[in-house]
Amino acid sequence: MPRRRLLVCTRTVAVCLGLLMLQACHTLRFEIEGSNHDKVVEETNWFYLFGWFPTREIDVAGKCPKGAAAIKEQTTFGDGFIDFISLGVVSPRSIWYYCLPETRKAAALPAQEAAK
Repeated sequence: MPRRRLLVCTRTVAVCLGLLMLQACHTLRFEIEGSNHDKVVEETNWFYLFGWFPTREIDVAGKCPKGAAAIKEQTTFGDGFIDFISLGVVSPRSIWYYCLPETRKAAALPAQEAAK
């Protein structure tokens, strides 16, 4: 019986680890304006307790003074590994900001135009 019990425990642990590893990597890309980008700013944002609590607010204008052409957020393998090891207590996400060229003025959003 002890051998059978060990086999059941091993299979249970393997299934649990397999389910935890199914945390899917994801990529979101927001095309804010259909134009070329001048520079790319990369950073990692940290979230706590399964991503429910971010560590800070993001200031896109501080990263891209003329505006952003696109924003891409991705959970990379490394991000997922940290999330897995910490059992979801810490959830990092990699973010890339594709900044508009300095010579071009960013298009105003409809809400900004209505406020003028």
